[in-house]
Amino acid sequence: MADRTQDRDLRARLARRIARALLRGLAAVLVLLGVLVLGGAAWSSLCNARDTRRFPPPGQLVEVDGRTLHLHCTGQGQPTVILDSGFSLPALSWALVQPELSRRTRVCSYDRVGLGYSEPDPSGAPQTSAHMAERLHALLERAGVRGPLVLVGHSNGGYLVRSYYARFPSEVVGAVLVDASHERMDEHFVGPQWESAHRAGQASEHRWLPVWRFLSWSGVLRGGLTLLSRSSKLPLPRDVVERAIFLFSQPAWRPSTVAEGDGIPDSVAEMRGGRGLGSLPLVVLTAGRFQPRGVPDRGDDWNRLWVKELQPQLARLSTRGRQVVADSGHLIPFEAPGAVVQAVSEVLERLAAKPQ
Repeated sequence: MADRTQDRDLRARLARRIARALLRGLAAVLVLLGVLVLGGAAWSSLCNARDTRRFPPPGQLVEVDGRTLHLHCTGQGQPTVILDSGFSLPALSWALVQPELSRRTRVCSYDRVGLGYSEPDPSGAPQTSAHMAERLHALLERAGVRGPLVLVGHSNGGYLVRSYYARFPSEVVGAVLVDASHERMDEHFVGPQWESAHRAGQASEHRWLPVWRFLSWSGVLRGGLTLLSRSSKLPLPRDVVERAIFLFSQPAWRPSTVAEGDGIPDSVAEMRGGRGLGSLPLVVLTAGRFQPRGVPDRGDDWNRLWVKELQPQLARLSTRGRQVVADSGHLIPFEAPGAVVQAVSEVLERLAAKPQ
């Protein structure tokens, strides 16, 4: 009996020692994680302070609707080319295009709300093509940039080009759609239930926003972007890459991207119910190696649908529309900037030519 009691006491003492050791180990791990997180946050803060000095806004900050928006204009001449970036991308996405076009005429790129150097909308309201077109018009008006305008829109920026023309047609004399989104594409890629799937995806994005804020604050996002940049195959100068890391690390970037995603169903509805582009000189620049993301792989079927059906439909929005296929993936402004320059130059040449 005494032996059994001693054995139980021994096991109990051993269990307590193991528990204490585990607690000490857990406490050590938590302290180490805390040190790493705080160290990452301090590192990120120092990097942001450094990059704020290294990479000031290249353009001007203009107040629109109570917040400042960034507009970057270079070159001289008329018409003025307005560059509108793709989904979630700042004006920096035109870094390889704008300098070349500026040799020919005045070119302006800008950051939409919450992207790049533009202040975010604290309400987090959905950013539809209608809202963005109205805001772009106000931005240009405040900055003294007046027509005639040639609008260039990449990806979802194509919706904004069409929305702007629908509201201010007298200001627009030409357009280039750079692998622009098509209002029927998700029906093909996702199916007739695309809108409910999109809204479910957006609800998930909203739930993840606190995590994104932590990743931005702790420096994890910056560190991850730095690692990704080292394996990127895009032919970008180092200073452009480092500026991009700085801009994408900002806490406003992800919420503003989610707000743009929230606005997509309304933007699609506007495109479906809207009119075309009349007789506007139009070049539709299509990615010849396009492949949609986040949908089941169907080999070359998606590419044929995009290049041979959907993109030609965009070219037919104008009686003077023409499709050009580039040897590029979807990110044409990075992968084939010369093709964008050539497409815009074609529109400018058409405008300069005397009527036949």
